[in-house]
Amino acid sequence: MKPAYITCIKDEEDLIFYNLIYHYNIGIRDFYIIFNNSNSETRKQVNKFSILKFDANVYTENDNDIAYLQAIRLKRLADMAYNNGCDWIIPIDADEILKINIYKNIQEYLKNFNNHKYGYINCRWFDYHNHILTNIKNNYFVEWRYREMNPRPQARLL
Repeated sequence: MKPAYITCIKDEEDLIFYNLIYHYNIGIRDFYIIFNNSNSETRKQVNKFSILKFDANVYTENDNDIAYLQAIRLKRLADMAYNNGCDWIIPIDADEILKINIYKNIQEYLKNFNNHKYGYINCRWFDYHNHILTNIKNNYFVEWRYREMNPRPQARLL
């Protein structure tokens, strides 16, 4: 099982590093990232992650088109991940995390779906947003707050 994290980000310097670390810690090693007209600090945070977690495969692209083309961009990343041998594609925004609850890693979680005949898994999805950070050195996720109290019904893990 080889899951891939895919995302399209713009100016997410305050949380992308922590988001990547979290998903690395649950077992993801392949990261596909499009910088959509992102500032240099966002790029520095991704570079910091790739240096710290040198066994992670981090693929980045630049896309400075300001048009809303997220579906096209994510499909391009998903195709690249499939071509590199990834068999699970996990599209994630910088302010989202895949919570696997009782499972020790993503591979253990995905074993539940090895023989699943469908193309995706519906997951519970809650939106979070940052609160005012009292100490920038704290883990960013510690200060997250619910944006919506009910999960979104259409979120899915592909």
